Amino acid sequence: MATLALAFGLIGCADDYESERVRKAADGFWTANMEGELELAETYVLEGSSATLTRPEDGGAPFESYTLDKVDVDGNRATVETRIDGVGGNPGVEMEFKTRLVRSQDIWWIDLDRTTGEIMQVMMGVDMEGFGEAMEEALGQAMEGVADEMQATMEQMAKEMDRAMKRAGPGR
Repeated sequence: MATLALAFGLIGCADDYESERVRKAADGFWTANMEGELELAETYVLEGSSATLTRPEDGGAPFESYTLDKVDVDGNRATVETRIDGVGGNPGVEMEFKTRLVRSQDIWWIDLDRTTGEIMQVMMGVDMEGFGEAMEEALGQAMEGVADEMQATMEQMAKEMDRAMKRAGPGR
């Protein structure tokens, strides 16, 4: 029984060790990004990624701070729940997504393609949510306009009918 407990204890320690290694890789990557040290940030990126890092002055989105939360390790893949605050240099604007990592040659690397894809999905979701709200408002205003136009048309038709009835005289 003691051997079983020791084995589970060692597995737990190994999981904690890998989680900490994943967290350190993600932390190094995001710290370098936040500080504008893209050359350093790129040293954390899995070789062969087609996505690239972009400086804020070249169109990249700056951010003020980041928070790393839950780490999930599954074999040679891992995710870290990430929140970036002050996105685009705007205080109060935040984005939550998963930083994705891959273990290769016993080193944890940022999978920039998948992480960038994750960020794009979040951004599209935010954009689509805003788009949906704007469409709903515009549609509501348009429907109010249509209802007002219909009311005015109905009133005009009633007046025209009344005039026509008066011109036709009684009993016609």
